[in-house]
Amino acid sequence: MISRRGFLALSGAMALGAVKASAQDAPAIIRPPLDGVTRRMSELAQDGPYLHPASPNVFNGDSARYYFFMPKGMKSARLVIFSHGALADPLSYRDMLFHWTSHGFVVAAPLHDDAILESGPTLRSQKPGSISEWNVAQLLEDPTAWKNRVDRCVECIEIAQEIADTSGFELNTDRVVMAGHGYGAFTTQLIMGTEVAVSDGKKMRFRDDRFFAGICMSTQGPGIMGLDDQSWKNVTSPMLHMLSEGDDDFTGQDWQTRSKAFSLSAPGYKHLAMVRKGGPNLFTKDAEVNPANAMTGYLAVKAITACFLKAYGDYDQAAYQNLTDDFFERNSNGFMVEYRR
Repeated sequence: MISRRGFLALSGAMALGAVKASAQDAPAIIRPPLDGVTRRMSELAQDGPYLHPASPNVFNGDSARYYFFMPKGMKSARLVIFSHGALADPLSYRDMLFHWTSHGFVVAAPLHDDAILESGPTLRSQKPGSISEWNVAQLLEDPTAWKNRVDRCVECIEIAQEIADTSGFELNTDRVVMAGHGYGAFTTQLIMGTEVAVSDGKKMRFRDDRFFAGICMSTQGPGIMGLDDQSWKNVTSPMLHMLSEGDDDFTGQDWQTRSKAFSLSAPGYKHLAMVRKGGPNLFTKDAEVNPANAMTGYLAVKAITACFLKAYGDYDQAAYQNLTDDFFERNSNGFMVEYRR
């Protein structure tokens, strides 16, 4: 059986080597700007200048399966790690992740143990004469599951670097951005320094200093999963918390409670964006049908997340300025409300 290192070397050379040989000069794709917003907003909300394959590259590692969303036509890029929600998988977010890829980022996403694709039968219980039930509440409160998720995300850095090294592709990992949705947002919070308490009252911390900034979509607030009002006091890194009005997930928290992950964190480079009437599936949409060519809540999410990656991943001053002056609130046709601290 081929080792992980051998498999990665072979697959990485094939995947990125082909990109380097044939697509370094891929032209930018010109799209008509969205109606009613600035050209800058259109550029951030729509796909960027870099092409990408129709599907991600998939690697079977020692501990998990890993999905890599990689741009074509680039000699170097920065790394984003993405953690999916409970029972979901990376492909549930492919439109969003390829959007980030099109703006020049490599996105690595592990398939966690709690994905239906991976461990569905073991997560589901069924009593005779009753319907199936998913033990999600138990999963969300399990410190062992928390650590497993964190470990899989951290492993992505090493694996991505191996792929880059064997293919001659320059992967910049000095400012890795961590991102996630739902349970993945909780995983992101842990990696970025949020402290949680377990049953015996002991505090647990999973901070990894290789991660520079974090994006949390459908973030969690105090009262569940070991979180309390003191959990965020040491979170000093740049953070973007995303909320959808009308979201209804396994935690049962309203947006006001969720927003405390923002308001209770250490001040400085903290951003909160709420999408009005976004509903429960805002962050897992596939490519949106938009015949009116108008701004939508989902496009506003794509725009502000791409901008955050550019601002804190690339140190793009124009992107940072967009995050500090209500740019997205003014250009979202009323869909988005912004806060900063």
